[in-house]
Amino acid sequence: MVENEIAVGVLRGDFKEEDSLLVDVEASPSSKDLTPHSRLRIKKLENSSPLDAMVANN
Repeated sequence: MVENEIAVGVLRGDFKEEDSLLVDVEASPSSKDLTPHSRLRIKKLENSSPLDAMVANN
């Protein structure tokens, strides 16, 4: 699923080969009768090296 979302972004021109991306999961809170659901958040990191992207969560 991650690859599909990134591929769509590449085709739209949102991402280029040299871009560093941060991929995260955003979970919605569940209500009384609904189950929680998750969605991907894909963010292009500005002015960063690939190493910066690898340690972004630390």
